[in-house]
Amino acid sequence: MRHPLVEEVATPLSPAQAFGLFHERPFSFFLDSGMDPQRLGRYSFIGSDPFLVLRSRGSRVSLLGGGEEAAVHDSPFDLLSRLLDTYQLSPSQSPVPLCGGVVGYFSYDLGRLLERLPATARDDLQLPECYLGFYDALFAFDNLDGKAYVASSGFPALEEPERTERARSRLEELKAMLVAGVSRFVPPDDAQPPAPPGGRVALTSNFTRQEYLRAVQRVREYIIAGDIFQANLSQRFVADLPVAPYELYRRLR
Repeated sequence: MRHPLVEEVATPLSPAQAFGLFHERPFSFFLDSGMDPQRLGRYSFIGSDPFLVLRSRGSRVSLLGGGEEAAVHDSPFDLLSRLLDTYQLSPSQSPVPLCGGVVGYFSYDLGRLLERLPATARDDLQLPECYLGFYDALFAFDNLDGKAYVASSGFPALEEPERTERARSRLEELKAMLVAGVSRFVPPDDAQPPAPPGGRVALTSNFTRQEYLRAVQRVREYIIAGDIFQANLSQRFVADLPVAPYELYRRLR
């Protein structure tokens, strides 16, 4: 049986403040629940330093782990399924619903691996179509009960007692990082970061106003003709950001 280790920790930090301690670590993530804690906003999760990273474009998949990178040709869905089978925890009672696992994104373009679809958009960003981190340890915050937890699975070790020993080691490592971070100055959640230099940021769209209006009218005509019933018509805004992405996130939050 593979059970995670989960331990409640006492911390004066909110989830947003705690993420401030980890946002510069490799592949850090913050699943920030800003909704009603009575419903879907109950839990927030923080993690970094995954033991494995999977990214793909088409059937070209790269795996980064243990300081080495390997390239394979495979369906990212099939490969992910096999990896999830390998790194699977046994069912257990836990105060939080996530004790480690895979966090990342699947892009819209992955649909072309499932069905034949036209590809007419210009791929100018060359972003991975799939980008996933496998996290063996994380912080979990129960926003309803006001409690915080550290959870650790012990992966990628699979055999006992090595897995349990690694789980304990990683759990203590995260607890020490949290304690060390509390001793540093942490701004309150609502503290505004310094104003960016240079005044207002100029946004540039990939549509002109007239092009966008023409596209909206074309969508309306398709709907009236009965060819479609809805369309997701979007535009991309681009700007040179004079501050770190984390500072932008803090302002938006």
